[in-house]
Amino acid sequence: MYLSRHQVSTGPRWALDGRYLPEHFRLGSWLQLSRASASDFLATVATGEAAIDTLLPPVEPSQEVWASGVTYLRSREARTAESEAKDIYEKVYEAPRPELFLKSTGARVVGHGMKIRIRADASWNVPEPELTLVVNAGLEIVGFTAGNDVSSRDIE
Repeated sequence: MYLSRHQVSTGPRWALDGRYLPEHFRLGSWLQLSRASASDFLATVATGEAAIDTLLPPVEPSQEVWASGVTYLRSREARTAESEAKDIYEKVYEAPRPELFLKSTGARVVGHGMKIRIRADASWNVPEPELTLVVNAGLEIVGFTAGNDVSSRDIE
């Protein structure tokens, strides 16, 4: 199943597999359901007309985007080389759980083909393609998408 969010004349609207969901559908409410219930629910409601309007980010403005950083060996080596305190990232890699941090609020996320904003005081900006997981209230993975975690290395 492919869940997408679109800009229509009446405001943002969600679609499933290219068909609009009812106007009252909200991702936040759907994420309160278990994974099994969420799939069953979506299978019964995607009966609207074909979604053809502008694609929006797959997150609602009131939601949060969290990240898990420095999780790959290549990333580890790069962060260690960039860091003035060589052992700071080693602590992250050796920790019993991944490093988690707030990346953005939904209102600041942009969708495919939209312009990103970069801080004026940043001079070293790096695009970072990421696998992005959608997690429900029960901490079950209910979806995924591609993300671009642009980092300003000189500020970081």
